[in-house]
Amino acid sequence: MLGFIPLYTFRYTYVADHYQYLASIGPIALVCAAGYYLTKHRGRWLRISAIVIAGSALITLGLFTWRQSRIYKDGKTLWEDTLQKNPESFMAYNNLGIILSSEGKFDKAITYFLNAIQIYPEGIEGHNNLAYALATVPSLRNSDPNELIRIAMCAIELHKHADLSSLDALAAAYASTGQFDKAMITAKKAFDLANAAKNKKQADKIEIELNLYEQGKPYHVPVEWK
Repeated sequence: MLGFIPLYTFRYTYVADHYQYLASIGPIALVCAAGYYLTKHRGRWLRISAIVIAGSALITLGLFTWRQSRIYKDGKTLWEDTLQKNPESFMAYNNLGIILSSEGKFDKAITYFLNAIQIYPEGIEGHNNLAYALATVPSLRNSDPNELIRIAMCAIELHKHADLSSLDALAAAYASTGQFDKAMITAKKAFDLANAAKNKKQADKIEIELNLYEQGKPYHVPVEWK
């Protein structure tokens, strides 16, 4: 890879275990070729020793693979492991916040979103998710209305333009503070962006929200928010 091939993940890190796959092909091929040459042109005991060493290596690597695979059980275990290894990972905090929200653990999710923003104040995802949660979860509705709008606007200001997620969060924030005219205008913009991107799932969701705003009702997120 060596940075010659642009990947989305390079925005956040140039280090990852799977980047070693291509780089390891050469050394592995060299070791295998050397092992084959030595065992073919040497005595019986050397061949037996080579088989034992290769078997031991396979068993060892298999155990390491089994241990590592547990991390990838689901998204939650993956990001929890990421935080253990890198406590400053704003992405891990943000994604864990989303997962906790989907489990209905909104109070804890808010803490994770706040941590993501504290680590990376320029990140729009943390602001969007925090604003959306504060605006759409009734148990969190005691938030300062002005602060809620500020958080939602922050993502748009950071991104220099209003994207789909930012508009959706801002519309929810307006609705939660009783500003339904602004909520409808903002949600309509988000709806148009979703349709333009052919994102039917998001468009259907925003359409439901928009219908509520037209009735003068804020949107309440379901228990399982995904």
